[in-house]
Amino acid sequence: MVVAGGLCCLMFAVAATLGHSQPPADAPQTSQRQDDELDGRTIEYWIEQLASDSYSRRQRSSVILEKAGNEAISALAEATKSGDFEVITRAIRILQRLAVRQSIEDEGGAVEELTRIAADSVGSRGVVARDALSNIVSMRSDQAYEALNEAGVFIGQSTFVPTSPRMMALIRIDDAWNGDVDVLRWLRWIRDIDTVVLNDKACRDDVLIHVSRMPALTNVQLNNGDLSRRGLESLTNLQQIRVLIFNYVQFDQQPTDTIVRLPLVESLRMFGTNLDSEGAETIRDTFPGVLMEITKGAFLGVQSDMTATECRIQSVISGGAAEKAGLIAGDVIVELNGKPIKDFFDLKDEIAKADIREEIEIKVRRGPGDDANEVVLKAVLGRQDVQ
Repeated sequence: MVVAGGLCCLMFAVAATLGHSQPPADAPQTSQRQDDELDGRTIEYWIEQLASDSYSRRQRSSVILEKAGNEAISALAEATKSGDFEVITRAIRILQRLAVRQSIEDEGGAVEELTRIAADSVGSRGVVARDALSNIVSMRSDQAYEALNEAGVFIGQSTFVPTSPRMMALIRIDDAWNGDVDVLRWLRWIRDIDTVVLNDKACRDDVLIHVSRMPALTNVQLNNGDLSRRGLESLTNLQQIRVLIFNYVQFDQQPTDTIVRLPLVESLRMFGTNLDSEGAETIRDTFPGVLMEITKGAFLGVQSDMTATECRIQSVISGGAAEKAGLIAGDVIVELNGKPIKDFFDLKDEIAKADIREEIEIKVRRGPGDDANEVVLKAVLGRQDVQ
């Protein structure tokens, strides 16, 4: 019994020794690294030194707390509650430097603390925190412009609506883009542009999802691409959408259920999509105050004065169906496929019913006053150039 008891004690002792002799591989290194970064002191100790009478001591504590990284964030945030302006300023500046070291998509850590302090605080604490956030946004914005430009993303003045010459600040992603989706993470840091155009290869889900994270985004145009419900759903996260345009976009399934949940406030254009007629009616009923243009995508290619009481052609778009049919500026369209045309809106309504490549018959009044002649022309409707 004595031998058995001794053996039992020996086995227990060996097991205990083994249990303490094999800690996780990184435990000693992590502990040693933290000790080295803190110079053998605690984070709380170095927080106290931010208020030291010695300038060099305050400087040293700032350096050490910054090296401590995430481990010091909570203590630094707490330190900003002190009434000492020196401590508040130093703690927030350290948080600012830690924040810019985070991933551009990481809103936790120091970024989260600074955001909370800026929102909840009054007086110097809030002012310094808001200034720090402003500096971060400014720096990230500069980096975003540079990264996106290098990737072939257009950022500048351009037209937004193809039929309007008005220039506006916008971002356009098209075939000039190098295809690097990862670089589009920077879009969330573009805070001063509210308009985006996606063309061709860029008109797809993963690109739209990054675009939808832009904080000021209110105008979106999507041209010649394919979207699934996943991509379209990303637009439901916006605060509001003033203008939304789909030109020749095909959806993997009927988009009605998603579109009716979008925060539309001004206009929706769906030109040449595969939206069915039932979905179009549902969307119109959902947004009675929103300007709607939902068509099959056929395009004649004329411009007219929408305030006039007749449909007089002001200009003919080069290369369009109208030019090919022989329509000229000054012609007054009076009939389309036998139906009277009183103004430009009548013309738009009739063209909206037609399919791409459909042949139509147009009767125009050509020439001045009483000398005008009626001319009948045939046009094959095409697609609008939305590049």
